[in-house]
Amino acid sequence: MRKYNLSLIFYPQDTGGFTVVCPELRGCLSDGATFEEAEANIKELIPEWLAKATEDETDAEYLAEGLAMKGKLYREVEYEA
Repeated sequence: MRKYNLSLIFYPQDTGGFTVVCPELRGCLSDGATFEEAEANIKELIPEWLAKATEDETDAEYLAEGLAMKGKLYREVEYEA
């Protein structure tokens, strides 16, 4: 079993609730009515995504290439133009 350090990015929605994305796992996203619900939903989804990825040749290569890497950094920046 391999250990992955993954990022979760939360986007508040105008209509309420949150969308959450795991950028290291292509196409892995979920949502929830609250921040906590969105987090719980994606944490439930990630093991399913990883299980399918090991079966799917393209996603297995994606993981093997280290795109879900240990020690990733995330910083939010703002720009005014």
